[in-house]
Amino acid sequence: MNKSLQLLCDGFKDEVTEFLYCDERFSDVLHEIVLDFVQENIPLVDENYQCELAMMLMDKIIITTRS
Repeated sequence: MNKSLQLLCDGFKDEVTEFLYCDERFSDVLHEIVLDFVQENIPLVDENYQCELAMMLMDKIIITTRS
């Protein structure tokens, strides 16, 4: 069964990645997590700048599949 699951995984990994990128929930969760990071680690007081930086950082994140 493990071999069958591995074949399914290999066959669908690109589709899952595309599915994630297109799902608004993924974007929302990613933004929330990145914004938390900015608020905890980068000394910006202005919330607009925090949000803008979080969006800019999100644009730098690339999710890929591997073999």
